[in-house]
Amino acid sequence: MVETLLFLHLAVLLGLYRLLERQVGRIIALVYLVYMFAFTILKPALLYYFDLYLPFSTNEYSAVMAMLLGSLLFLCIQYVVVRYFSAYRPPRLLIQWFDFSRAKPRGIWLTFVCFMAISFVGSAIIFSDVGYMWSSVSAFDAATSQAQGSYYLNYIAESSFYGAILVVAFYCSRMAPAKSFALLIAVLASTYVWSRLAARTGVLVVLIAWLSCSLSATRQRSLNILYIAFFGYVLLILLYVGNLVRLGQTASIDVSRAVFGAVVAAASDLSPVDSSVLLYSEMSQHESTNFVQLAGALTPMVLIPSSIFPLKIPADKDSELTRMFFPEGVDTTFFHEGSNLTFTIPGSGFADAGYVGVFVSSLVYAILFCVYIWIYRRGSPSAKFIAAVYMLIHIVGYRLSVEALLMTFYSGLLFLGFARWLAVSLSELLSFETGSSVGLKP
Repeated sequence: MVETLLFLHLAVLLGLYRLLERQVGRIIALVYLVYMFAFTILKPALLYYFDLYLPFSTNEYSAVMAMLLGSLLFLCIQYVVVRYFSAYRPPRLLIQWFDFSRAKPRGIWLTFVCFMAISFVGSAIIFSDVGYMWSSVSAFDAATSQAQGSYYLNYIAESSFYGAILVVAFYCSRMAPAKSFALLIAVLASTYVWSRLAARTGVLVVLIAWLSCSLSATRQRSLNILYIAFFGYVLLILLYVGNLVRLGQTASIDVSRAVFGAVVAAASDLSPVDSSVLLYSEMSQHESTNFVQLAGALTPMVLIPSSIFPLKIPADKDSELTRMFFPEGVDTTFFHEGSNLTFTIPGSGFADAGYVGVFVSSLVYAILFCVYIWIYRRGSPSAKFIAAVYMLIHIVGYRLSVEALLMTFYSGLLFLGFARWLAVSLSELLSFETGSSVGLKP
């Protein structure tokens, strides 16, 4: 029966790949295929057939079957929603929210500088040191120390990342590929150093989004799979090195460890499957979460810090599930101290109301995914790039809960909406002053 479910997973995944390739191009479709294959087919097979799972988890037949049924339901919902709803035209306001075509270069760069300044203030607060760029404190420890009502400070500290997206989105279609790639590397490098990003995945998805938007659909189809695989492995190495940097272990980086350790690190990133199968196995011994966190995450109110609005419904599902299954804390042999484990979209949904919860969380995930597809297909070049970034973040967000992805969606609307307003306002102000100066000349 396990073999049958794995085969059905593969069939639905291939169908999804063909759908996405036609709508968003081969590169993003391949990312979806490879990532979902690893989480829904490869890791469960390794776990069940070869006993490759973490000590706290299990590979009992009933638990593996329950997990596979949940992930299959997830993929089927994605297929149906993408096939029948991704062609709808999104509201004009939603597309304009990410459209920076009215901005001028000076307005874009001034907005980027503004976001860098905001990031500096936030980073100085979470590191408790204005010289945080040279601090020995790891970015991960600094970020996790802001739990219990102050996590919003991490968004402020990483606001330079939104500034980087703004700059690359504006210039991606206005420059030759070589020049825009050089600008991309320069902006990402300065952003990474300036704010010491704890979420290093964001840097990698910007690279992939740039590649997707720089190549036409025809050019993407002609790409050699081996080249794409090599590019993907280079990104794995960057992800691995970035993880060492955020943990403050830069002294341990060397070429051989980076090249070969990336594979091991990629395998360890599949640990949410271990957490998920544990949840399916033992959820009957715990009280269901009853959609409480989802209710708290469905509206933009999720962005209001609980330290400001204590009555806000808590929306951090992963933290709640980690406390539920690991009341003594996670095993520091395998996870960094203070980590919250994640349980995948269907797994965290199962904690709400069994397979009804899986259906609801999968549906919310699919709707958000279609929103990004809508903007990607209908938006301006800048909106298309931003949609590609968030589409890729959404794909790799399968490892998280849907509540976390809703928070990502709303925070993106907030920061990028503010960035657009500021960039356009500054552009119009500077144009008005330039025009006035010209008009005053004799």
